[in-house]
Amino acid sequence: MSYEPPSGGPENPYQAQPPYTPPYTPPYTPPYTPPYTPQYIPAVPGPASRTSGLAIASLATGIVSIPLLCCCGVFSAPVGIAAVVLGVFALNQVSQGGLDGKPLSIIGMAIGGADVLISVGWLIFAGISTLPYADFWK
Repeated sequence: MSYEPPSGGPENPYQAQPPYTPPYTPPYTPPYTPPYTPQYIPAVPGPASRTSGLAIASLATGIVSIPLLCCCGVFSAPVGIAAVVLGVFALNQVSQGGLDGKPLSIIGMAIGGADVLISVGWLIFAGISTLPYADFWK
């Protein structure tokens, strides 16, 4: 038996092939986007709100009472009391309507109240700590 090459194949299997041509792709065109038209919303100022002066004063005196507590100790209690009183009057003023400043007055009252509580606690602590020496002055 003898081997016969298959028929129908290329005569020279090592001959050059034709050059590669990529498939056709159309040029890129971006999708259609309508032209931008900015939407202008006219700025309408709202009614001007007024903040209660007592609320601002309550917050300011409450803030001032903090360094006074650190420096002067018990002598900052009147400033804390003033912050609480101003805050109460400010809340009354705000509740009647027409003015803003409720958070300011509440924060001022809280800081002033804390100042008064710390001052009173300091007085009690100082008084208790000097009890053993009460016989010294007799």
